Amino acid sequence: MSFKANRLQASTGDMPFIYRKNSRSPLCLNNLFFHISLFLLLAFSPMLFATEGIKLSSDSDVATAGYYQLSWETEQSADRFRLIEADNPRFSQSKILYEGPDLAMILSGKSNGTYYYRVAALSQQSQDLVSNTLKVEVDHHSMTKAMLFFSIGAIVFLATLILILRGSRLTKEP
Repeated sequence: MSFKANRLQASTGDMPFIYRKNSRSPLCLNNLFFHISLFLLLAFSPMLFATEGIKLSSDSDVATAGYYQLSWETEQSADRFRLIEADNPRFSQSKILYEGPDLAMILSGKSNGTYYYRVAALSQQSQDLVSNTLKVEVDHHSMTKAMLFFSIGAIVFLATLILILRGSRLTKEP
C-alpha cells in the first residue's frame, strides 16, 4: 500500500498529516516521532538505566589448561575487593579466596568440576557492591591426551637434537 503525503492545517494548529490512499484516517507525524522515540528508548535502555556495579569475567568458561584468570572492574571506587568461590550457584557453601585491592587473580590447581565466583567491592565511603555470578567449568585434558602431547614433543626434541649433531659433524670435516 502506498502513502501519499499531504500537509494540511489541522484545527489545533499546523500539524503535518500523512494520508493513506483509500483510507479516511490520517497518521499523524507526531505519532511516528513518538514511536521512533519509544523504540530508541527501549533499544538503549540498558545503557541509560544501567546500575553501577562490578563486572566479573574469566578468560575461559571451560578451563582445560589447569589455570584461569578472573578479573573484575567497577566504575565506583572501592578500598578492597573480596573474591568468593562456591560449588553451587546459591553460594551456600562458599569460601573467601582473596581480599585486597587487586582487580584480577589467577587460579590453578583446581580439580575437575564446576565453580561459581562473585566479587564484593568493600568501601567505607559507599554501599558495598556485589558482582554478577560467574560459572567456570574445570575439565582437565585426559591422561591419554597429555601423554600424546608429551610423546610428540619428545619426538620433535629428538629429531631437532639429531639434526643439530649431524649438522655440526658435517661442518667440522674438511
